Amino acid sequence: MANLFFNLHLFFTNMQDINKIIDDLFSRQRAGIKPGLERTLQLLNFLGNPHENLKCIHIAGTNGKGTVSSILASYYTELSKKVGLYTSPHILEFNERIRINGIKIPDEYLINTYSKLIDLVEEIDATFFEITTVIAFSYFAENDCDICIIETGMGGRFDSTNVIDPIMSIITSISFDHKEFLGDTIEKITFEKAGIIKKNKPVVIGKLDENAMKVMHEKINNENADFIEIDNVLNKLKLINEEEFIANYEFEGISFETSLIGNHNKINLSIIISGLKKLGDFDLDKFINSLSKIRSNTGYFGRLSVVRRNPFLILDTAHNEEGIQNNINTIKNNTDKKFSVVYTGMKDKDNRLNLNLLKEICNELVLTKTSQIRNESIENLKKISHDLGYENIKTTSNLDEAINYILNSNKDCLVIGSFFLVSEAILSLKVLNQGSIGLDVFSNS
Repeated sequence: MANLFFNLHLFFTNMQDINKIIDDLFSRQRAGIKPGLERTLQLLNFLGNPHENLKCIHIAGTNGKGTVSSILASYYTELSKKVGLYTSPHILEFNERIRINGIKIPDEYLINTYSKLIDLVEEIDATFFEITTVIAFSYFAENDCDICIIETGMGGRFDSTNVIDPIMSIITSISFDHKEFLGDTIEKITFEKAGIIKKNKPVVIGKLDENAMKVMHEKINNENADFIEIDNVLNKLKLINEEEFIANYEFEGISFETSLIGNHNKINLSIIISGLKKLGDFDLDKFINSLSKIRSNTGYFGRLSVVRRNPFLILDTAHNEEGIQNNINTIKNNTDKKFSVVYTGMKDKDNRLNLNLLKEICNELVLTKTSQIRNESIENLKKISHDLGYENIKTTSNLDEAINYILNSNKDCLVIGSFFLVSEAILSLKVLNQGSIGLDVFSNS
């Protein structure tokens, strides 16, 4: 066994091909999701416990946590801080998950750090997300980040990121997703996500239902945490109007606009402002600048991202009831148009519910698939769609063909259903020479 570990270490030390590193990392998803933080702590201890030197804000939630994380990272970048940002999943490449001031982690760092860890990884059978989290914390510590914005992968209590002692915790929303891991009731899911609340530290919580808030308050009381209400900011943050997927706001006498549209984003903005005010870090002018620069500062993309107008082409990663319903409401508030909806979903998602919700804005359904083995079959999606009363249905197992069809049809189109779908749709758009329609962020971030 010792010889095996030595050979693996030598193999990875000499390896210069980042693709082999990434392939090996992803192969470790077979280990699945294992409760407990002990493997993460073992890996961190091997590297000298870099997480202990990080100043962090920790964000969990069913939806909104990626948006809140990216806005916070963009904001602190505008304050001229060195900002580490850890998010998941990525859209086009693994390195997107770990950034400093918007710049992705270099391949060389991934290769060198993984080669140091590989023997221990094999010994303890560490998972993909545990390894990724440890690499992120090591990278941020070695680069002396002023502040790190850390998004949980899933849940909170046993999430690999929950080894940090943050200056603030944020929980954005609670709804049904990942029920096989987090529980089949709102109370169980809330209990898991509330696990990031730390003793005597501030916590900001979004608008949750009564049952979820009851569980949150139990955790807050047990930890003697400082609960930050958002209602004061939420009531002062005036959403003047939304039109053509631009929201106009007024706050503290200042007007501004943002592409972060929808009432759910009004809540997200209120969460962030409330938290920053508690930390004594809030500067309204910098905050407004951070919203306009969120893509360049963080690589943020895929949340009702309008990449073409007239006709619309919108890419969206929503994949659960809350996310899809929020975005349907937002689309209806911005336009009365109906859309050709390109959809696929993973087998572990409620595709029947998602497709039923999308009927409200859909006049043509294009069912396709990604390269993911978790992808629900087109046959099952078509049967579900017929059962739900869809009449205008097109199917293709070739995503390039689906994207080419909607590009040439001159119809308003929404691509929605999963991160994987958006990722592969972007690649299709680039192949089809559509790189000039709002996808430039991926070329240099």
